[in-house]
Amino acid sequence: MIRRLAREVALQALFQIDFTGNEVEQAVDAALDEHEELHPEAAVDKALDQHKELGAASARNYVKKYSMVLVNGVVENKEAIDATLNSCATDWTVERMPATDRNILRVAVFEMRHEKPALAAGVAINEAVEIAKAYGTEESPRFINGAGKKMSQKVYLGIDTSCYTTSAALLAEDGSLLAEARQILSVKPGRCGLQQSEMVFQHTRNLPRLVEEVFADKDCTLAAIGVSGYPRPLADSYMPAFLAGMSVARSLAAAYKVPLEVISHQENHLEAGLWSAGGPQAERFLLLHASGGTTDLLLCERREDSRYNLTQVGGSLDLHAGQFVDRIGVALGLQFPTGPALEQLAEQAEKPLELPVSVRKLDVSLSGPATAAMRKLEAGANAASLALGVEHTLAETFARLLRNGAAAYGVRDVILVGGVGSNKYIRKHVEEKLAKRRVRLWVPEGRFSCDNASGCAAVAWRLHKKND
Repeated sequence: MIRRLAREVALQALFQIDFTGNEVEQAVDAALDEHEELHPEAAVDKALDQHKELGAASARNYVKKYSMVLVNGVVENKEAIDATLNSCATDWTVERMPATDRNILRVAVFEMRHEKPALAAGVAINEAVEIAKAYGTEESPRFINGAGKKMSQKVYLGIDTSCYTTSAALLAEDGSLLAEARQILSVKPGRCGLQQSEMVFQHTRNLPRLVEEVFADKDCTLAAIGVSGYPRPLADSYMPAFLAGMSVARSLAAAYKVPLEVISHQENHLEAGLWSAGGPQAERFLLLHASGGTTDLLLCERREDSRYNLTQVGGSLDLHAGQFVDRIGVALGLQFPTGPALEQLAEQAEKPLELPVSVRKLDVSLSGPATAAMRKLEAGANAASLALGVEHTLAETFARLLRNGAAAYGVRDVILVGGVGSNKYIRKHVEEKLAKRRVRLWVPEGRFSCDNASGCAAVAWRLHKKND
Protein backbone atom coordinates (compact mmCIF):
# COMPACT_ATOMS: atom_id res chain seq x y z
CA MET A 1 0.00 0.00 0.00
CA ILE A 2 2.68 2.51 0.99
CA ARG A 3 4.71 1.87 -2.18
CA ARG A 4 1.54 2.10 -4.28
CA LEU A 5 1.01 5.52 -2.73
CA ALA A 6 4.61 6.48 -3.62
CA ARG A 7 4.02 5.42 -7.23
CA GLU A 8 0.86 7.51 -7.42
CA VAL A 9 2.73 10.53 -6.05
CA ALA A 10 5.57 9.92 -8.52
CA LEU A 11 3.04 9.80 -11.37
CA GLN A 12 1.62 13.18 -10.37
CA ALA A 13 5.09 14.67 -9.95
CA LEU A 14 6.18 13.48 -13.39
CA PHE A 15 3.03 14.97 -14.87
CA GLN A 16 3.94 18.31 -13.28
CA ILE A 17 7.52 18.13 -14.54
CA ASP A 18 6.26 17.43 -18.07
CA PHE A 19 4.09 20.55 -18.10
CA THR A 20 5.76 23.00 -15.66
CA GLY A 21 9.41 22.03 -15.65
CA ASN A 22 9.49 22.01 -11.81
CA GLU A 23 12.50 20.57 -10.00
CA VAL A 24 12.08 16.99 -8.79
CA GLU A 25 11.77 17.66 -5.05
CA GLN A 26 9.44 20.63 -5.61
CA ALA A 27 7.24 18.50 -7.85
CA VAL A 28 7.18 15.59 -5.38
CA ASP A 29 6.28 17.84 -2.43
CA ALA A 30 3.48 19.47 -4.40
CA ALA A 31 2.21 16.09 -5.64
CA LEU A 32 2.23 14.62 -2.13
CA ASP A 33 0.29 17.59 -0.71
CA GLU A 34 -2.19 17.45 -3.56
CA HIS A 35 -2.61 13.69 -3.24
CA GLU A 36 -3.46 13.95 0.47
CA GLU A 37 -6.04 16.63 -0.24
CA LEU A 38 -7.72 14.90 -3.18
CA HIS A 39 -7.47 11.28 -2.04
CA PRO A 40 -7.80 11.15 1.75
CA GLU A 41 -8.98 7.56 1.54
CA ALA A 42 -5.57 6.56 0.09
CA ALA A 43 -3.44 9.01 2.05
CA VAL A 44 -0.58 8.31 4.41
CA ASP A 45 -2.79 7.59 7.42
CA LYS A 46 -4.43 4.66 5.61
CA ALA A 47 -1.04 3.39 4.53
CA LEU A 48 -0.14 3.27 8.18
CA ASP A 49 -2.77 0.58 8.74
CA GLN A 50 -0.43 -1.86 6.97
CA HIS A 51 2.79 -0.33 8.32
CA LYS A 52 2.06 0.22 12.01
CA GLU A 53 5.76 0.26 12.83
CA LEU A 54 6.00 3.69 11.16
CA GLY A 55 4.79 6.90 12.70
CA ALA A 56 2.82 9.36 10.57
CA ALA A 57 5.85 11.56 9.97
CA SER A 58 8.03 8.56 9.15
CA ALA A 59 5.41 7.16 6.77
CA ARG A 60 5.15 10.47 4.94
CA ASN A 61 8.94 10.66 4.71
CA TYR A 62 9.04 7.10 3.36
CA VAL A 63 6.50 7.92 0.67
CA LYS A 64 8.41 11.05 -0.27
CA LYS A 65 11.74 9.21 -0.28
CA TYR A 66 10.54 6.43 -2.57
CA SER A 67 8.67 8.89 -4.80
CA MET A 68 11.95 10.80 -5.16
CA VAL A 69 13.73 7.56 -6.12
CA LEU A 70 11.13 6.88 -8.79
CA VAL A 71 11.01 10.38 -10.23
CA ASN A 72 14.78 10.86 -10.21
CA GLY A 73 15.18 7.41 -11.75
CA VAL A 74 12.76 8.20 -14.57
CA VAL A 75 14.32 11.61 -15.23
CA GLU A 76 17.89 10.29 -15.22
CA ASN A 77 17.09 7.24 -17.37
CA LYS A 78 14.42 8.85 -19.56
CA GLU A 79 16.21 8.24 -22.84
CA ALA A 80 16.78 4.52 -22.15
CA ILE A 81 13.27 4.09 -20.71
CA ASP A 82 11.63 5.72 -23.73
CA ALA A 83 13.77 3.60 -26.04
CA THR A 84 12.45 0.50 -24.25
CA LEU A 85 8.87 1.70 -24.64
CA ASN A 86 9.35 2.53 -28.32
CA SER A 87 10.90 -0.90 -28.93
CA CYS A 88 7.64 -2.46 -27.75
CA ALA A 89 5.50 -0.24 -29.95
CA THR A 90 3.61 -1.40 -33.02
CA ASP A 91 1.33 1.52 -33.87
CA TRP A 92 2.26 4.11 -31.24
CA THR A 93 5.26 6.03 -29.88
CA VAL A 94 6.02 7.51 -26.47
CA GLU A 95 5.33 11.00 -27.76
CA ARG A 96 1.83 10.00 -28.96
CA MET A 97 0.77 8.39 -25.67
CA PRO A 98 -1.53 10.18 -23.26
CA ALA A 99 0.68 11.83 -20.61
CA THR A 100 -0.78 9.72 -17.80
CA ASP A 101 -0.23 6.40 -19.58
CA ARG A 102 3.27 7.46 -20.62
CA ASN A 103 4.38 8.27 -17.08
CA ILE A 104 2.75 5.20 -15.56
CA LEU A 105 4.75 3.07 -18.00
CA ARG A 106 7.95 5.05 -17.39
CA VAL A 107 7.73 4.32 -13.67
CA ALA A 108 7.11 0.63 -14.38
CA VAL A 109 10.07 0.38 -16.76
CA PHE A 110 12.34 2.10 -14.26
CA GLU A 111 11.39 -0.37 -11.52
CA MET A 112 11.75 -3.35 -13.90
CA ARG A 113 14.95 -2.39 -15.69
CA HIS A 114 16.90 0.26 -13.80
CA GLU A 115 16.20 0.06 -10.07
CA LYS A 116 18.47 -2.15 -7.95
CA PRO A 117 17.18 -4.64 -7.04
CA ALA A 118 14.77 -4.74 -9.96
CA LEU A 119 11.08 -5.31 -9.39
CA ALA A 120 9.66 -8.40 -11.08
CA ALA A 121 8.03 -7.52 -14.39
CA GLY A 122 4.71 -9.10 -13.41
CA VAL A 123 4.54 -7.08 -10.19
CA ALA A 124 5.55 -3.83 -11.90
CA ILE A 125 2.92 -4.21 -14.63
CA ASN A 126 0.18 -5.23 -12.18
CA GLU A 127 0.91 -2.09 -10.16
CA ALA A 128 0.86 0.02 -13.31
CA VAL A 129 -2.50 -1.42 -14.35
CA GLU A 130 -4.03 -0.72 -10.92
CA ILE A 131 -2.80 2.87 -10.99
CA ALA A 132 -4.11 3.26 -14.55
CA LYS A 133 -7.57 2.21 -13.34
CA ALA A 134 -7.54 5.14 -10.90
CA TYR A 135 -5.87 7.81 -13.03
CA GLY A 136 -6.14 6.86 -16.68
CA THR A 137 -8.90 6.59 -19.22
CA GLU A 138 -11.19 3.61 -19.71
CA GLU A 139 -8.71 2.24 -22.26
CA SER A 140 -5.60 2.82 -20.12
CA PRO A 141 -5.52 -0.46 -18.12
CA ARG A 142 -5.83 -2.62 -21.24
CA PHE A 143 -3.25 -0.55 -23.12
CA ILE A 144 -0.73 -0.62 -20.27
CA ASN A 145 -1.22 -4.32 -19.68
CA GLY A 146 -0.58 -5.03 -23.38
CA ALA A 147 2.51 -2.84 -23.49
CA GLY A 148 3.82 -4.35 -20.27
CA LYS A 149 3.67 -7.90 -21.60
CA LYS A 150 6.10 -6.87 -24.35
CA MET A 151 8.58 -5.41 -21.87
CA SER A 152 9.62 -8.44 -19.84
CA GLN A 153 13.31 -9.13 -20.36
CA LYS A 154 14.20 -11.09 -23.47
CA VAL A 155 16.51 -14.07 -22.89
CA TYR A 156 18.53 -16.35 -25.14
CA LEU A 157 18.82 -20.04 -24.36
CA GLY A 158 21.78 -22.24 -25.28
CA ILE A 159 21.80 -26.06 -25.18
CA ASP A 160 24.75 -28.40 -25.71
CA THR A 161 24.82 -32.20 -25.28
CA SER A 162 28.41 -33.26 -25.90
CA CYS A 163 30.05 -36.60 -25.27
CA TYR A 164 30.49 -36.06 -21.53
CA THR A 165 28.53 -32.95 -20.45
CA THR A 166 24.89 -31.84 -20.58
CA SER A 167 24.72 -28.02 -20.56
CA ALA A 168 22.23 -25.16 -20.63
CA ALA A 169 22.91 -21.42 -20.50
CA LEU A 170 20.79 -18.28 -20.49
CA LEU A 171 21.95 -14.84 -21.66
CA ALA A 172 20.24 -11.51 -20.98
CA GLU A 173 19.39 -8.81 -23.53
CA ASP A 174 22.81 -7.19 -23.05
CA GLY A 175 24.62 -10.48 -23.65
CA SER A 176 25.53 -11.04 -20.01
CA LEU A 177 25.13 -14.44 -18.39
CA LEU A 178 21.91 -14.83 -16.41
CA ALA A 179 22.35 -18.48 -15.50
CA GLU A 180 24.08 -21.64 -16.59
CA ALA A 181 23.92 -25.25 -15.49
CA ARG A 182 25.74 -28.37 -16.53
CA GLN A 183 26.02 -32.00 -15.56
CA ILE A 184 29.03 -34.19 -16.33
CA LEU A 185 27.90 -37.60 -17.50
CA SER A 186 28.54 -40.50 -15.18
CA VAL A 187 31.33 -42.89 -16.19
CA LYS A 188 32.07 -45.99 -14.11
CA PRO A 189 35.45 -45.97 -12.34
CA GLY A 190 38.24 -47.40 -14.47
CA ARG A 191 36.39 -46.84 -17.75
CA CYS A 192 37.59 -44.38 -20.41
CA GLY A 193 34.29 -43.41 -21.98
CA LEU A 194 30.65 -44.09 -22.74
CA GLN A 195 28.73 -45.64 -25.59
CA GLN A 196 26.59 -43.21 -27.59
CA SER A 197 23.39 -44.85 -26.30
CA GLU A 198 24.51 -44.19 -22.73
CA MET A 199 25.23 -40.55 -23.58
CA VAL A 200 21.79 -40.06 -25.12
CA PHE A 201 20.10 -41.67 -22.11
CA GLN A 202 21.92 -39.47 -19.61
CA HIS A 203 21.39 -36.29 -21.64
CA THR A 204 17.67 -37.06 -21.94
CA ARG A 205 17.50 -37.47 -18.18
CA ASN A 206 19.62 -34.39 -17.34
CA LEU A 207 18.42 -31.75 -19.78
CA PRO A 208 14.88 -31.02 -18.50
CA ARG A 209 16.25 -30.44 -15.00
CA LEU A 210 19.01 -28.12 -16.27
CA VAL A 211 16.58 -26.06 -18.36
CA GLU A 212 14.31 -25.74 -15.33
CA GLU A 213 17.31 -24.64 -13.29
CA VAL A 214 18.42 -21.83 -15.62
CA PHE A 215 14.86 -20.48 -15.88
CA ALA A 216 14.14 -20.72 -12.14
CA ASP A 217 12.89 -17.41 -10.67
CA LYS A 218 13.36 -15.61 -14.00
CA ASP A 219 10.72 -13.13 -15.12
CA CYS A 220 11.53 -13.21 -18.82
CA THR A 221 10.51 -13.90 -22.41
CA LEU A 222 12.35 -16.45 -24.51
CA ALA A 223 13.62 -14.67 -27.65
CA ALA A 224 15.80 -17.24 -29.43
CA ILE A 225 17.53 -20.59 -28.91
CA GLY A 226 20.95 -21.87 -29.96
CA VAL A 227 21.87 -25.55 -29.93
CA SER A 228 24.77 -27.80 -30.90
CA GLY A 229 23.40 -30.20 -33.51
CA TYR A 230 26.53 -32.04 -34.67
CA PRO A 231 30.27 -32.21 -33.85
CA ARG A 232 31.95 -30.18 -36.62
CA PRO A 233 30.76 -27.70 -39.29
CA LEU A 234 30.90 -30.35 -42.02
CA ALA A 235 28.11 -31.75 -44.18
CA ASP A 236 28.55 -35.34 -42.97
CA SER A 237 29.26 -34.55 -39.30
CA TYR A 238 26.98 -36.58 -37.03
CA MET A 239 26.88 -37.95 -33.50
CA PRO A 240 23.80 -39.34 -31.69
CA ALA A 241 24.64 -37.52 -28.43
CA PHE A 242 23.55 -34.22 -29.98
CA LEU A 243 20.07 -35.55 -30.80
CA ALA A 244 19.00 -35.11 -27.18
CA GLY A 245 19.75 -31.39 -27.22
CA MET A 246 18.29 -30.93 -30.69
CA SER A 247 15.04 -32.58 -29.65
CA VAL A 248 14.49 -30.26 -26.68
CA ALA A 249 15.61 -27.14 -28.58
CA ARG A 250 13.34 -27.81 -31.57
CA SER A 251 10.36 -28.49 -29.31
CA LEU A 252 10.88 -25.28 -27.32
CA ALA A 253 11.41 -23.20 -30.48
CA ALA A 254 8.21 -24.55 -32.01
CA ALA A 255 6.18 -24.11 -28.82
CA TYR A 256 7.34 -20.53 -28.21
CA LYS A 257 7.60 -19.60 -31.91
CA VAL A 258 11.15 -18.28 -31.57
CA PRO A 259 14.16 -18.56 -33.91
CA LEU A 260 16.39 -21.63 -33.59
CA GLU A 261 20.09 -21.38 -34.46
CA VAL A 262 21.68 -24.81 -35.02
CA ILE A 263 25.48 -24.80 -34.94
CA SER A 264 28.19 -27.40 -34.51
CA HIS A 265 29.74 -28.28 -31.17
CA GLN A 266 33.02 -26.87 -32.49
CA GLU A 267 31.32 -23.56 -33.34
CA ASN A 268 29.82 -23.56 -29.85
CA HIS A 269 33.36 -23.63 -28.44
CA LEU A 270 34.40 -20.81 -30.77
CA GLU A 271 31.39 -18.67 -29.86
CA ALA A 272 31.89 -19.31 -26.13
CA GLY A 273 35.51 -18.28 -26.49
CA LEU A 274 34.69 -15.09 -28.40
CA TRP A 275 31.89 -14.20 -25.97
CA SER A 276 33.94 -14.83 -22.82
CA ALA A 277 37.34 -13.52 -23.98
CA GLY A 278 35.92 -10.54 -25.86
CA GLY A 279 37.90 -11.34 -29.00
CA PRO A 280 39.58 -11.71 -31.37
CA GLN A 281 37.84 -8.99 -33.36
CA ALA A 282 40.00 -9.66 -36.44
CA GLU A 283 38.42 -10.83 -39.68
CA ARG A 284 40.84 -13.81 -39.79
CA PHE A 285 42.37 -15.67 -36.87
CA LEU A 286 43.30 -19.18 -35.77
CA LEU A 287 41.33 -21.43 -33.43
CA LEU A 288 42.90 -24.36 -31.60
CA HIS A 289 40.19 -26.66 -30.29
CA ALA A 290 41.82 -29.11 -27.87
CA SER A 291 39.58 -31.60 -26.11
CA GLY A 292 38.91 -35.30 -25.67
CA GLY A 293 37.55 -35.74 -29.18
CA THR A 294 39.35 -32.96 -31.02
CA THR A 295 42.77 -31.44 -31.52
CA ASP A 296 42.06 -29.27 -34.53
CA LEU A 297 43.76 -26.14 -35.78
CA LEU A 298 41.23 -24.09 -37.75
CA LEU A 299 41.39 -20.90 -39.78
CA CYS A 300 38.39 -18.73 -38.86
CA GLU A 301 37.11 -16.17 -41.36
CA ARG A 302 34.21 -13.86 -40.60
CA ARG A 303 31.32 -13.93 -43.07
CA GLU A 304 28.94 -11.16 -44.05
CA ASP A 305 26.17 -12.78 -41.99
CA SER A 306 28.38 -12.52 -38.83
CA ARG A 307 28.97 -16.26 -38.75
CA TYR A 308 32.38 -17.81 -39.38
CA ASN A 309 33.83 -20.15 -41.96
CA LEU A 310 36.01 -22.72 -40.18
CA THR A 311 38.63 -24.48 -42.25
CA GLN A 312 40.80 -27.14 -40.68
CA VAL A 313 44.46 -26.44 -41.49
CA GLY A 314 46.22 -28.69 -39.02
CA GLY A 315 45.97 -30.77 -35.87
CA SER A 316 46.72 -34.20 -34.47
CA LEU A 317 47.42 -37.16 -36.74
CA ASP A 318 46.57 -39.72 -34.05
CA LEU A 319 45.56 -39.20 -30.42
CA HIS A 320 43.66 -36.11 -29.39
CA ALA A 321 44.93 -34.00 -26.51
CA GLY A 322 42.17 -35.10 -24.14
CA GLN A 323 42.75 -38.75 -25.00
CA PHE A 324 46.42 -38.32 -24.11
CA VAL A 325 45.47 -36.75 -20.78
CA ASP A 326 42.85 -39.39 -19.98
CA ARG A 327 45.05 -42.32 -20.98
CA ILE A 328 47.73 -41.27 -18.50
CA GLY A 329 45.23 -40.01 -15.93
CA VAL A 330 43.33 -43.30 -15.77
CA ALA A 331 46.64 -45.18 -15.53
CA LEU A 332 47.42 -42.94 -12.53
CA GLY A 333 44.12 -43.97 -10.94
CA LEU A 334 42.28 -40.67 -11.57
CA GLN A 335 38.52 -40.49 -12.23
CA PHE A 336 37.54 -40.10 -15.90
CA PRO A 337 37.49 -37.49 -17.38
CA THR A 338 40.80 -36.90 -15.68
CA GLY A 339 41.76 -33.36 -16.77
CA PRO A 340 40.92 -31.44 -13.56
CA ALA A 341 42.42 -34.11 -11.29
CA LEU A 342 45.60 -34.35 -13.39
CA GLU A 343 45.99 -30.56 -13.21
CA GLN A 344 45.72 -30.66 -9.41
CA LEU A 345 48.22 -33.50 -9.23
CA ALA A 346 50.70 -31.63 -11.45
CA GLU A 347 50.67 -28.67 -9.05
CA GLN A 348 52.52 -30.87 -6.51
CA ALA A 349 55.51 -31.42 -8.81
CA GLU A 350 58.73 -29.40 -8.69
CA LYS A 351 59.57 -29.99 -12.35
CA PRO A 352 58.10 -31.98 -15.25
CA LEU A 353 59.35 -35.32 -16.46
CA GLU A 354 60.74 -34.92 -19.95
CA LEU A 355 58.55 -36.33 -22.72
CA PRO A 356 58.99 -36.02 -26.50
CA VAL A 357 57.28 -33.29 -28.56
CA SER A 358 56.31 -34.15 -32.13
CA VAL A 359 55.31 -31.20 -34.34
CA ARG A 360 55.90 -31.04 -38.09
CA LYS A 361 54.62 -27.80 -39.62
CA LEU A 362 50.86 -27.93 -38.88
CA ASP A 363 50.68 -31.61 -37.93
CA VAL A 364 51.26 -33.02 -34.47
CA SER A 365 51.51 -36.53 -33.05
CA LEU A 366 50.58 -37.38 -29.48
CA SER A 367 50.76 -41.18 -29.57
CA GLY A 368 54.55 -41.11 -29.16
CA PRO A 369 54.45 -38.87 -26.07
CA ALA A 370 51.65 -41.04 -24.62
CA THR A 371 53.67 -44.22 -25.11
CA ALA A 372 56.73 -42.58 -23.53
CA ALA A 373 54.65 -41.46 -20.55
CA MET A 374 53.25 -44.97 -19.99
CA ARG A 375 56.74 -46.42 -20.05
CA LYS A 376 57.92 -43.91 -17.45
CA LEU A 377 54.92 -44.74 -15.28
CA GLU A 378 55.67 -48.47 -15.54
CA ALA A 379 59.25 -47.70 -14.54
CA GLY A 380 58.07 -46.09 -11.30
CA ALA A 381 58.02 -42.40 -12.24
CA ASN A 382 56.74 -39.90 -9.71
CA ALA A 383 53.01 -39.37 -10.42
CA ALA A 384 53.01 -35.58 -9.95
CA SER A 385 56.11 -35.09 -12.10
CA LEU A 386 54.59 -37.26 -14.81
CA ALA A 387 51.35 -35.29 -14.70
CA LEU A 388 53.30 -32.05 -15.09
CA GLY A 389 55.27 -33.65 -17.90
CA VAL A 390 52.03 -34.37 -19.77
CA GLU A 391 50.95 -30.74 -19.33
CA HIS A 392 54.33 -29.42 -20.48
CA THR A 393 54.39 -31.63 -23.56
CA LEU A 394 50.94 -30.50 -24.59
CA ALA A 395 51.78 -26.87 -23.89
CA GLU A 396 54.92 -26.99 -26.01
CA THR A 397 53.08 -28.89 -28.76
CA PHE A 398 50.34 -26.25 -28.87
CA ALA A 399 52.83 -23.38 -28.81
CA ARG A 400 54.78 -24.74 -31.78
CA LEU A 401 51.64 -25.61 -33.72
CA LEU A 402 50.14 -22.14 -33.21
CA ARG A 403 53.44 -20.43 -33.97
CA ASN A 404 53.69 -22.32 -37.26
CA GLY A 405 50.04 -21.65 -38.10
CA ALA A 406 50.29 -17.93 -37.41
CA ALA A 407 53.32 -17.68 -39.69
CA ALA A 408 51.72 -19.78 -42.45
CA TYR A 409 48.47 -17.77 -42.56
CA GLY A 410 49.75 -14.35 -41.61
CA VAL A 411 47.57 -13.87 -38.54
CA ARG A 412 48.35 -12.19 -35.23
CA ASP A 413 45.46 -13.52 -33.16
CA VAL A 414 44.77 -17.06 -31.99
CA ILE A 415 42.18 -18.41 -29.58
CA LEU A 416 42.51 -21.58 -27.50
CA VAL A 417 39.34 -23.45 -26.46
CA GLY A 418 38.28 -26.91 -25.32
CA GLY A 419 38.63 -28.80 -22.07
CA VAL A 420 42.40 -29.25 -22.41
CA GLY A 421 42.65 -25.57 -23.33
CA SER A 422 41.32 -24.61 -19.88
CA ASN A 423 44.50 -25.91 -18.19
CA LYS A 424 46.27 -22.98 -16.48
CA TYR A 425 49.81 -24.28 -17.01
CA ILE A 426 49.19 -24.86 -20.72
CA ARG A 427 47.65 -21.41 -21.17
CA LYS A 428 50.52 -19.63 -19.45
CA HIS A 429 53.21 -21.50 -21.38
CA VAL A 430 51.52 -20.98 -24.76
CA GLU A 431 50.88 -17.29 -24.09
CA GLU A 432 54.52 -16.65 -23.16
CA LYS A 433 55.85 -18.52 -26.19
CA LEU A 434 53.54 -16.76 -28.66
CA ALA A 435 54.20 -13.32 -27.20
CA LYS A 436 57.82 -13.66 -28.32
CA ARG A 437 56.50 -13.90 -31.91
CA ARG A 438 54.07 -11.00 -31.37
CA VAL A 439 51.09 -13.29 -31.61
CA ARG A 440 48.26 -12.68 -29.14
CA LEU A 441 46.62 -15.61 -27.41
CA TRP A 442 42.96 -15.20 -26.48
CA VAL A 443 41.47 -17.51 -23.86
CA PRO A 444 37.98 -17.62 -22.39
CA GLU A 445 37.35 -17.93 -18.68
CA GLY A 446 38.28 -21.48 -17.70
CA ARG A 447 34.71 -22.64 -17.11
CA PHE A 448 33.72 -21.47 -20.59
CA SER A 449 36.63 -23.24 -22.27
CA CYS A 450 35.45 -26.75 -21.45
CA ASP A 451 32.09 -28.09 -22.66
CA ASN A 452 29.25 -25.67 -21.89
CA ALA A 453 26.28 -24.06 -23.66
CA SER A 454 27.24 -20.38 -23.45
CA GLY A 455 28.44 -20.34 -27.07
CA CYS A 456 25.06 -21.58 -28.31
CA ALA A 457 23.29 -18.92 -26.26
CA ALA A 458 25.79 -16.28 -27.46
CA VAL A 459 25.25 -17.01 -31.16
CA ALA A 460 21.47 -16.91 -30.68
CA TRP A 461 21.83 -13.57 -28.88
CA ARG A 462 24.26 -12.08 -31.40
CA LEU A 463 22.35 -13.11 -34.52
CA HIS A 464 18.93 -12.33 -33.11
CA LYS A 465 20.01 -8.90 -31.85
CA LYS A 466 21.54 -8.20 -35.26
CA ASN A 467 18.29 -9.14 -36.97
CA ASP A 468 16.35 -6.94 -34.55
